[in-house]
Amino acid sequence: PLRQPRAGAKVAAMTKPADNPADPTAPRLFETLCRDILGVQQAGLVPVGSLAAVAGPPLMYPPGNEAGPPPVSAWSTRFQPSAHCLPVEQNSGGWMWAVPLWSPQGLAGVLFLGEKSSGGVLSEEEVELAQTGGERLLDMQAGSEMARLSMDLLRRRLAQQRVLEGQGRRVLHDEILPELHTAILY
Repeated sequence: PLRQPRAGAKVAAMTKPADNPADPTAPRLFETLCRDILGVQQAGLVPVGSLAAVAGPPLMYPPGNEAGPPPVSAWSTRFQPSAHCLPVEQNSGGWMWAVPLWSPQGLAGVLFLGEKSSGGVLSEEEVELAQTGGERLLDMQAGSEMARLSMDLLRRRLAQQRVLEGQGRRVLHDEILPELHTAILY
């Protein structure tokens, strides 16, 4: 019969952390939202609250933008569910607007927007598009990360189950069967 590799080796191979980053489509969609729909020079999508743990790091436009958005802690208490956006103070690195992103649990994130590339002003429709798009992107990132974590947990559980099955067979083969064989011979 074929021998299986040591059960411990399987667990080590199966429980290795995944190298998969968060959903790779989110940064591309965010870039499209900022560049093609809103036409802003810079933007930052910052998750807060319960989504901050699973949605990953903030998304920045343009990619590699060094000017980070203002601290979110100063904004979380200023938003009201009826407000679509608030102006950012002057001298804040080119950031013009802070758009709250809501979930059923409350504030889910903040979308910071810079000046428009055309030099114009954001319309109310554009702010609503930014808010809706930002909320969907946060949901997508969080859902993708939760699915990845669920798959990792499932893989670990399956690996543990295989090890437990192998241990039972090994105990049966190495300890119980020799004793039964010895008892039969006597």
